[in-house]
Amino acid sequence: MPAPLTHTLPSPPTIPCREKYYCAVPQGMFKKSKCGECAKVCGADGCVLAKVVDACASCDYGDIDLSKRALKDATGFEWDRKAVT
Repeated sequence: MPAPLTHTLPSPPTIPCREKYYCAVPQGMFKKSKCGECAKVCGADGCVLAKVVDACASCDYGDIDLSKRALKDATGFEWDRKAVT
């Protein structure tokens, strides 16, 4: 079983985001103040800094929806639903 995917949303944002990785967070966690901030996401293949760009209507609280490139670079998978701790 692959290592769990973890993520954090720094508050206040202290990590600069580049336009390489993107993510969406659940509507309950999403506030306009979170848009543009970074989420540090770590998986079996390493960590990425993903820019929060949207709310995810189908996500449960604590989920994070990653762009394909962010998911692949963090986990090695191009698609799938992974557990987040």
